[in-house]
Amino acid sequence: MQSESVVYGYIKDWSGTAEDNLLRCRVNERITASLPGVEEFTHLNHEMFSKPIEQTDSPGVDCYLIPFGACYKGVEYEWSGWLAAFESLLEEMYWVSAVVHLETELSGKHSFSWASAKGEHLPGESVQGTQREWVHDPI
Repeated sequence: MQSESVVYGYIKDWSGTAEDNLLRCRVNERITASLPGVEEFTHLNHEMFSKPIEQTDSPGVDCYLIPFGACYKGVEYEWSGWLAAFESLLEEMYWVSAVVHLETELSGKHSFSWASAKGEHLPGESVQGTQREWVHDPI
């Protein structure tokens, strides 16, 4: 019997001018919508990503989030593949930071984060130069 794993998190981007925000938001939405559907088993699918939550109407808020989440059976055994797929997705998007939480029955909770070293990531740039962190909270 394989264990259930839960993966969730968000991709955060900044909101500049209304025009910049709309462009960046639409590009990111198009990228996540172009992922395969859940019926095709891949590490990432478009159903797991919400439409970007724009928060530019709120005073003092200068970012928007793309939340995501999914349940898997034993994804921790394929975790390096999942992370590679997620980083490949990040390379196509606009963002300033991203956080992924992995909760497993067998190996506890893990948190992964990416932050752009130059303040923002642009589509086509590698994630290799970003600040990455991994935190493990054992069972």
